[in-house]
Amino acid sequence: FSWILAMRFLALLVLCAAACALNSVPMVEREGQQQQCVNGRMHTITYKTKGVADDHVFNLDDMAKDLKQVRCTADPSHIYLKFHDITKAAEYFVKMNVEGYFLTGGSKWQCKYNNPSNIILRRIVSASYESADELKLRTLSSRYDDVYEEADLAYASGGTCSDNDHVTGDKRICVGFNTDCEHGATQPLPLYSTQYMTVTCSECYFGLQADFFFHAKMHDFALQSISAGMKNASMTGSVVLDIASQANWGTGLDKVIPLVASTPLIDFNIGPIPFSIFFDVPLNVKADINFLLEAKATLGVASAWNLGDSYVSWDPTNHWQHVKMSPSVVYRTTTLNASAALTATADFALSPVLEVHFDRLLTYRSTYDPQLNVLVGVDTVSKNLCANATYQVTLTSETEVDITILGQSDDWTWGPKTIYDSGTKPIASKCVHV
Repeated sequence: FSWILAMRFLALLVLCAAACALNSVPMVEREGQQQQCVNGRMHTITYKTKGVADDHVFNLDDMAKDLKQVRCTADPSHIYLKFHDITKAAEYFVKMNVEGYFLTGGSKWQCKYNNPSNIILRRIVSASYESADELKLRTLSSRYDDVYEEADLAYASGGTCSDNDHVTGDKRICVGFNTDCEHGATQPLPLYSTQYMTVTCSECYFGLQADFFFHAKMHDFALQSISAGMKNASMTGSVVLDIASQANWGTGLDKVIPLVASTPLIDFNIGPIPFSIFFDVPLNVKADINFLLEAKATLGVASAWNLGDSYVSWDPTNHWQHVKMSPSVVYRTTTLNASAALTATADFALSPVLEVHFDRLLTYRSTYDPQLNVLVGVDTVSKNLCANATYQVTLTSETEVDITILGQSDDWTWGPKTIYDSGTKPIASKCVHV
């Protein structure tokens, strides 16, 4: 038990250190700009902050030479640090029991957090011994209003840049499902298969290209104003189904297909404090298909849209304001091929939800819901097989803030609001000879 007695002695030193510590965390002013080139697009971060000093932030990844193991719990309440020797454990025990210290990093130790980089930001509450060389930290999940007294942060993407010494074209950010936003569908997607009917989406994709931005100001550890969203956006999408049916048969589909979970856009640091911007795009595929004859058919619609700008802003005077996009159709095409003069109906939709996370600041969410109805039958005059289609597109948007709002208690969320509804519109008929 000799190490326990030694630890008790160190605990007395800690109490002395805590009593002598300043009542407030030391703050440092920073001002500057960072730029990163990602896929030929320049990403610019401009900042002016007054925040926690570097020596009050422990970065787990920078401590790798001292640490043997890091165990992160599923919740943010505890974290375990195992050191190479007891001397280092004792040294950090003293440091981490002084008020006003924070913990970040963790990607090298496979700590899990809700951003793709797995970078944590926690306030250290206390440290205790699990063993002579292992500390148990009690922690609280932190936000930027915990580490910044004053801040003016701005991010924007735009303009060409040289990436790995290769100058690329002026490309907006591509948020794509089953596409690179330039060459249609990457691969066919099997949706349904029984002995009576098979359905494959041979050309199913969604691609959004846009420039994203945010601007946030903080004062006295609280949010003073914020704006975020996308500009110069355009969208392409397609739902083309290959269907094989045995006589009279129908099916209904409702599948959620996630994009690669939490796709990173950019990571950066202002001093010791990490920032991350990333997105998710869950996709809902719905279809209700009925065939009144044994047949094989390919039918569907592809389209492209100019969306324009869509963003939100908040300040304590005007509260939430929204700039609505004004979508316009660039093109629409109908696909129809069939092995017989069948009668069929099909209702389907490819509905993505774009979630852009400005980590620990806010989440901006847009839902695109295009509904398509296709009626296939033989034209009594031309005797050709024709597809008559209509569509309706609705766009909704919402925002959730993850930071203390200055003097407000009911402005944490905005929306969801419908920002566009096309109404039911016809699509030019497509006829084929069977």
